[in-house]
Amino acid sequence: MDNYGGNKELHDLLWEKLKQYDQDFSSKFLLDSLKRVDRHRFKNSFIETIVELFRTPAFWIYLFLIIMFIPLIFFLIIWILGEARQRQIYFL
Repeated sequence: MDNYGGNKELHDLLWEKLKQYDQDFSSKFLLDSLKRVDRHRFKNSFIETIVELFRTPAFWIYLFLIIMFIPLIFFLIIWILGEARQRQIYFL
């Protein structure tokens, strides 16, 4: 890209290359390129990434499962140790 003086030259070169193909291919290529630019821009923004994460239902489902899973494991360990002590079963 450093060989070209600026965006105008790049635009002209891209336009000349795309003229060689049919309209459908050129349109699809340009739309795909725009989507890649948007994804790249989005990945570079940490705040936008966090906001998008909070908008996904999977994040909230996993967060809920983790919040419920940790106390459940703690309760099960206490319950198993309590049962073992009541029946005088020692693990160590």
